[in-house]
Amino acid sequence: MTGSSRQQLADPALAPTQRAAVAQAAAEEAAMLATDITRNAPNIVLVDAEPGMAWIIAHPAVHRAMLPYRPATRVGEITLWVRR
Repeated sequence: MTGSSRQQLADPALAPTQRAAVAQAAAEEAAMLATDITRNAPNIVLVDAEPGMAWIIAHPAVHRAMLPYRPATRVGEITLWVRR
């Protein structure tokens, strides 16, 4: 997804028009992810350790989509979430 958007948005030199475009793309991808999880109900969802849960909580639609899941195990920097 837009993994680099966090770094781009943290850059104070990013022009306002670019900032808005990056933020919009990140929001659209979060919405698309939430829709995909809700619609397809995968057995496993992979979540990066960083920013992980903080990112999920920061995106209400993703947070709602992840409610039927729980962290099951961690492999390196990835947490595998499974259906409850």
